[in-house]
Amino acid sequence: MGVLFTLLPPFLLSGCAGRETKGIEADGQAPGTLAGYTQYEIGLPEDLLQTSYTVLGFHQTENQTQELYVYNQNHSAFEKYSFSGSSEWEASSCEWLDNALGEVAPASVDVLFQDGIYYAKYEGENGKCHLIQSEDEKSAEEIPIAGWDRREGSVYYPVVDRVAVLSDRVIASTRADSICQIHERGTVVGEFHCGEPYSLAGFGEYVAVLSEGNTGVCIYHMGRMEIEKEIRFASPDGDIPQLFMKNEVSVYLAGKEGLKELKLDSGEAHLVIDGAKTMFSYGGYFPMWLETTPDGDFYVLFVDRDQSDARLMKYSRALEGRDGQTGTFGESGSSGPDGGAQGDGLEIYSLQDNELIRSAINHFNVKYPSVKIQYEVAKGENGAATDSDLIRALNARMEAGNGPDILILDDMPLDSYVEKGLLADLSGILSESDVAANLLKAYGQGGQIFAIPTRIGLPIILGTDDVMENADDLSALAAYADQAKLPYYVEGTVTYRTLIDHFYPLYINSILEDKKVNQTRLKAFLSDIKKIADSVKAVEASDFDNSRPARWLGLGDTSFAIAVMRGMLFDQATELLSYAKQNGDYRAVDHLFMPYGLLGVNERSGQKELAAQFVLEALDLQVQQTEYLGAGFPVTNAALAKWRDNESNRGGAILDPNTGSEISFDWPDAGMRQRLFRELSEVETPILQDGIVKEKLMTIGEQYLRGGMTVEAAVQEITDEVEVYLQE
Repeated sequence: MGVLFTLLPPFLLSGCAGRETKGIEADGQAPGTLAGYTQYEIGLPEDLLQTSYTVLGFHQTENQTQELYVYNQNHSAFEKYSFSGSSEWEASSCEWLDNALGEVAPASVDVLFQDGIYYAKYEGENGKCHLIQSEDEKSAEEIPIAGWDRREGSVYYPVVDRVAVLSDRVIASTRADSICQIHERGTVVGEFHCGEPYSLAGFGEYVAVLSEGNTGVCIYHMGRMEIEKEIRFASPDGDIPQLFMKNEVSVYLAGKEGLKELKLDSGEAHLVIDGAKTMFSYGGYFPMWLETTPDGDFYVLFVDRDQSDARLMKYSRALEGRDGQTGTFGESGSSGPDGGAQGDGLEIYSLQDNELIRSAINHFNVKYPSVKIQYEVAKGENGAATDSDLIRALNARMEAGNGPDILILDDMPLDSYVEKGLLADLSGILSESDVAANLLKAYGQGGQIFAIPTRIGLPIILGTDDVMENADDLSALAAYADQAKLPYYVEGTVTYRTLIDHFYPLYINSILEDKKVNQTRLKAFLSDIKKIADSVKAVEASDFDNSRPARWLGLGDTSFAIAVMRGMLFDQATELLSYAKQNGDYRAVDHLFMPYGLLGVNERSGQKELAAQFVLEALDLQVQQTEYLGAGFPVTNAALAKWRDNESNRGGAILDPNTGSEISFDWPDAGMRQRLFRELSEVETPILQDGIVKEKLMTIGEQYLRGGMTVEAAVQEITDEVEVYLQE
């Protein structure tokens, strides 16, 4: 008895490669004769990539045909693409969906397949959940589900997150109460607490769901109506694996680490496909649909977080005579840059982990699979060390000629490295890139370019109209805050360090000039921050999460925020621009931008050509077009245009902590997006990134704000320590 899954809301599909492409080895660790897997990318249909689509489902039929269901936004119609073996994709209409769903928003539709029957779960008017089935793909009938028609006011409950359909049962997990219900002939015959409702799988008599807190997998036996066991496992931070069941023996977990198999009888887990060098570890893409073949191969459809891209991979077992480098699936792996050898390695160094850089590494590995890349995250390996200790140790390595090949220069002294001749000129390789002209100009120095960001953030001031009229500079804003008693935060929840951190990006460039501290400007900066700190009753420590600007914007008569906008997703442009449109306005600040994932190549590297090629691959459209949560906006023209033109129906709401009112937010409309991306194309000056300078200013500045020293003493101490450091 099989099962099918609705895993996530639909995803918009665009921008993938052509048919089947490169194969790379993906070491497997399964027992027995399983020798490992080769990864192949299967290009999605070319005509599909020319328009905007929403992915609704992916499954394999009983005759081994792979089917991809989409909603064509340009045609306002549901469509199916299918292929079998080495055949090309074939498109067909979905009469049963078009007739049954009408004006239903495609974002609420999940298409499923079981025992030769097609199903679709969707949300109708006022959030009511429906399940329909079709045996001939022409007409559909609704399956009545008891409990899905409960109404409170104008809204229907429950909100169904996941559904699995078996031959005689429907399994559904609900969002609000994390309950998993088992329905038989439309009636609830059992239910249990499912922990996390984000992933659900089932087969035969078993249901598998994630345990509460994502700490394991809970196995429920439907015949005995009881939880049979809980299999514990540890996942990387932020990784919520998807669950799949293809038999009653095991459950598959797909996440950043790769594909794991958990045996139901013993609870033992082994790694079937190692996530390293495969799409599983490709940040920004997530394995949402998985199918297996009789040969033991896997098809996995990966989708991005922003619902704007999808990639289909086949993992083929590397058995004797079937090594994946010949035959029907794709080309062999590429040689190194310019046809060179692939056996060389690269060492990449950063102070903090960077999801986009990890994705760029994966992208590079897919193209050049024999290049060994070592990514050293200094703070992860030296947790007790300070930035100062780490940077001094790195400087010693660089000057001794044994430093890393590639530097991620976030929070590092870029100007010092350029002055000492430690960074290679990238202007040649960047001339082959699609990086926006204003960013190339921003990093140009006498015809040379020594660093380039892979993402940028846009500093903004955001607030009600009365605030924006008084936000020409920090002094004016501070004076207005003092006079108006702005509800910048919930009273008594903002810390001194948070205040400094939020305002720092807007003013550090004017405080530091040619390795000297402008004491007049530093004094004015600290004094103005003190006025705001006193006005909002800042504290030394708080458990309140002030990381999301929308949590402290407020809906009062007067409200404002300082933020660095770092992308389109929730707690970024979607919330901030919605607030601006509803309650006031925003403005970008002095054509400044915050660089992220700032790439530089070691001048003394023995692999400069290979390192420069990595820089170019990190700027490839495939990496740039993907949204990495909070990583920033893309830096290439094509990716910026794609983001600007992307339509989405995503939205939501957040509670105003000041008033308890609900702040709704919607995806920015075309006009707001056009304005935002025009401002991104006009930025000119990167904000100084030096973690040591920032830490000194925040530590000493905090002492002043809480009354531990005079402003004059704080200014002098900051000046002395910063200038000594900058002269090193």
